[in-house]
Amino acid sequence: MINCEEAKKVAIVGYNRIPFARINTAYMNASNQEMLVATLNGLIEKYNLQNEIIGEVAGGAVVKSSRESNLIRESAMNTLLDKAIDFVFFDIGGTLGDRDPRTGKLVPFPSTVSLLTAMRDVIRVPIGVITTLGSLKNSEGLALLEEAGLVGFLHANGFVSEHDVHEIAKPGHAIYQFAANHVEVPIGRCLYVGENLIEVIGAIAAGMQAVLKPCPPGRDLPI
Repeated sequence: MINCEEAKKVAIVGYNRIPFARINTAYMNASNQEMLVATLNGLIEKYNLQNEIIGEVAGGAVVKSSRESNLIRESAMNTLLDKAIDFVFFDIGGTLGDRDPRTGKLVPFPSTVSLLTAMRDVIRVPIGVITTLGSLKNSEGLALLEEAGLVGFLHANGFVSEHDVHEIAKPGHAIYQFAANHVEVPIGRCLYVGENLIEVIGAIAAGMQAVLKPCPPGRDLPI
């Protein structure tokens, strides 16, 4: 039961929607995301919210495809709102590729180069890595990325490992904070992308935005 003394007042100050249309007519070939993006962009333009940071975007659809599990997030990311991301850090192993057990070389996943290219050239966000190297030195980790053809995507200060923070590896808070400081971006405007759930939660707990990247088929449950 809600205590009226603690309830907060809210107000609806504006609205927007796409026009009504009969089923199987004007929107027959439009996806839920396309319709939602059009609605949100109309609202943004109507109230001059371009490049503003919004605390929360909520919504839904009566019927969704299995491909739309992140419908609201993906729609909001495709609007005119401030994306609130100035730097993106990736994990390496299991996220960008895997090391060949015979040669020790890093083998990028088939989607890695196109992913990093889109991040750099289309989204235009600087790229770095936050990785755990174990016995490898930072220079050796960079050499693996260079041999794999990935080092050219990295920001000059974008390579960070546990060796930079007194061997405090992920999911410890210190490594995420150091990475943000090293590239001179507020931690809340950095995004961490990795395949390890605990490391993703660690990034969020440290104040960094984070998203779990599924492994390619056959690597959904890494050992």
